[in-house]
Amino acid sequence: MQIDEDLSWQDPIIDYLMNGNLPTDKSEARKIQQKAVRYYMHGNKLIRRSYSGPHLTCIKYPQTLEVLCKIHDGSLPPTPTKKDMMIVATDYFTKWIEAEALSSTKEADVERFI
Repeated sequence: MQIDEDLSWQDPIIDYLMNGNLPTDKSEARKIQQKAVRYYMHGNKLIRRSYSGPHLTCIKYPQTLEVLCKIHDGSLPPTPTKKDMMIVATDYFTKWIEAEALSSTKEADVERFI
């Protein structure tokens, strides 16, 4: 499989948060500024703020494959709360991935996640 090393959607946001750089196009610059409000940098990691749950670490394509393989193989590390199942959803338009560890697959747990 060929991995495309082009710029990620994260790169303009990271560049703005770390260096204050914006595109010269005013419309694109405004979009980056509006998106950047939902993120912050922790070291060299881009983190998305979440108001209803934990903050989310943004990962790039090569890491995405690694995480998905671990999920499918069931080789995730054990958690202190004995959560040994994972539910994952991907937004159709933005391709944003959200995942949550679960201790059971009850209907109420799935409804709460969605």
